[in-house]
Amino acid sequence: MRNINFMMKLVDSFLNDKISRSDFEIDFETELLARFQKMNRENSEYEGLIYNLLSEKGVDVGEQLSDVDFEALISHQFLGIKDIVENGFV
Repeated sequence: MRNINFMMKLVDSFLNDKISRSDFEIDFETELLARFQKMNRENSEYEGLIYNLLSEKGVDVGEQLSDVDFEALISHQFLGIKDIVENGFV
C-alpha cells in the first residue's frame, strides 16, 4: 500500500506543521491525481475513503475556511479514516 501510505503521510505532515496549508493543498491534489489508480489497485475501499473524506469533503470544501478551521476539518476527516481502517472496515 505504498501509494495509500504516501497520501496518509502527506496529510499527517500537514497536521504536524511540517508543510504549509498552501503546499498541502497543491501537493494533495497533485499526488491524488497521480496516485489514484495505483491506490485503487492497492485497496479500493481505502482509496475511496481518501477520495471521499479527504478530497471531496475535506480539501475541496475547505477553500473558504480559515486556516484553523481547515486544519480541524482535515484532522477530523483523517482521524475518521484511521478509525474506520483500525476497526477493520477496510
